[in-house]
Amino acid sequence: VSRRHLALMCREEYHPRLNFLLWVLAELMIVASDVPEIIGTAFAVQILSSNAIPLWGGVLLCALSTLVFLSLSYLGLSFLNAFIGFLVGVMSTCFLADCFLSPPDGVAVLGGTIVPSLPDGAIQLAVGLLGAVAMPHNLFLQSALVLSRKVNPDKKSMEYACLYMTIETGFSLFISFIVNASVLLVAASSFAPLWCEPKEQVCQGGAGDVCDGTSGDAKCFDVGLETASTLLFRTVGAKASTLWAIALLASGQSSTITGTFAGQFVIEGFLQLSMPLWLRNLVSRAVAIIPSLVVTLIAGPSGANQLIIVSTVMLAMHLPLALVPLLKFTDSPLKMGNQRNSRLFSVISWSLAMIVVAANVTVVWDASITPLLNQKSPPIILLAMWGLGSAAYLTLLAHLILLPVRNAVPLPACLAEDVQEGSGTGGQQISGMEASG
Repeated sequence: VSRRHLALMCREEYHPRLNFLLWVLAELMIVASDVPEIIGTAFAVQILSSNAIPLWGGVLLCALSTLVFLSLSYLGLSFLNAFIGFLVGVMSTCFLADCFLSPPDGVAVLGGTIVPSLPDGAIQLAVGLLGAVAMPHNLFLQSALVLSRKVNPDKKSMEYACLYMTIETGFSLFISFIVNASVLLVAASSFAPLWCEPKEQVCQGGAGDVCDGTSGDAKCFDVGLETASTLLFRTVGAKASTLWAIALLASGQSSTITGTFAGQFVIEGFLQLSMPLWLRNLVSRAVAIIPSLVVTLIAGPSGANQLIIVSTVMLAMHLPLALVPLLKFTDSPLKMGNQRNSRLFSVISWSLAMIVVAANVTVVWDASITPLLNQKSPPIILLAMWGLGSAAYLTLLAHLILLPVRNAVPLPACLAEDVQEGSGTGGQQISGMEASG
């Protein structure tokens, strides 16, 4: 509609200092999204090589492989898109195949879907899953990819284009939901029956209780990316283990390529800078490899798993900082004309955004503040640092929510009619309409 993507819209609307801060946070989140992809690919290489390649070796190989795959962009963007689609297809097929090899209880799945619940201590993982599914940098990427579509500047063509992109984006998110649901169902059907609460591990085998890790043939495992393959091998079979590793490999490579493109649009939009894709990937990958490599060398697989959880929670924390500007702009007739969000859609979207914010605040409190308060002599300096950081995050978020949209963008005549009719009193009227939305 506006021929602008989200990062460029932020640059045109916000003060340079706020714009620079949002760019820095967006770049940090792209690096945070790179960490799980690197570690997941490293685990896949280790599994498929039968542990011949160590975890740190897989991290280094991941950096090189992505540069090779990005060279496909020189054959044309459509060729690279087809390759990414192939990787997503391989990943989806493997995860779904694992789900069929270890079928879950259908009645229990239906009941949990209708009335979901979270066990104690699971909210951090749930919010991390939200950050992994709805990655904030993908909001910048998707808003830029739609500009590649050639649309006639008439109202009907614009409406059809908006409808098509809504369906396409919804379908992509549905596929993402199915893939992640398959992973959760495989874990539930394969690992949950063997979960040992006292050990907080999955324990299998033994002459007596399956939760007895002292029996001769009993095996107990921490649940993580590296042990999931072993657990699947023992509980389901070799096929499930191999499929899991292939899916991890395809997932890591496809996500890394899309993350590189997102970073390109972010830096072009916020700073009006451009750099080759290979250089962009080299910079972001170098920054992401450092913590991944250090953790895998020092803390091993368990530390790598914890780093994945931390990075996905960071992604969830950043999601509102990308989602709020997106909702503000798409609610505004100054940006979207008569294609702005309907009142019903706006209410639903803002309600969901506030739920995400509430979940993020809960995670920060439970994961950081509560353990400090439970100590006999909590460190005052650390509490103060967390308090200042939380206050800064909430202040920035509140500022983005309350800041009115003031700058109009040039729109086709067929879409600008609402702006001409509804903006006679300037920014105050727009601000009031958005507040009511």
